[in-house]
Amino acid sequence: MVKAKSNVTKEIDLARELESRGIEAVETDIGDRVVQIAGEKPSHPTGPASHLSKEQIAEVLSAHFGREIPADPLILTQIIRDEVAAKIEAANIGITGTNAIAADERAILILHNEGNVTEVMIRPQKHIILAGIDKIYPDLEEALNMARLQTYYAN
Repeated sequence: MVKAKSNVTKEIDLARELESRGIEAVETDIGDRVVQIAGEKPSHPTGPASHLSKEQIAEVLSAHFGREIPADPLILTQIIRDEVAAKIEAANIGITGTNAIAADERAILILHNEGNVTEVMIRPQKHIILAGIDKIYPDLEEALNMARLQTYYAN
């Protein structure tokens, strides 16, 4: 199972709960994956690994992959991207949140910046969307208005 960045799944600690039941739940956001591998909590919603230096991240990844990984941000990023891509390709289930749901049109609106969300939606056999009631709007116009606000506040 692979999981894209989602505040609601973090609030219910979904990845940890699934893993306690023997289900591998891989975070696909780069920062969230680093924090997951490190066994730590995210330090910020949009910068989950911002409390870790590149040297600390290199240590965590070196231990995880069983080989020395240099503290070069480009290399660190590429290593995580490669691992995440392989996990997405092998996954049976992809879980995402949503920025808004338009009730009248039965439409979902998902905004993202890494591209992994699209992969999580289309690669696995099953796509599950988790959202709180606060993401449901009467129609597409209202859903789009809220999405505009969310992007403005980077939420």
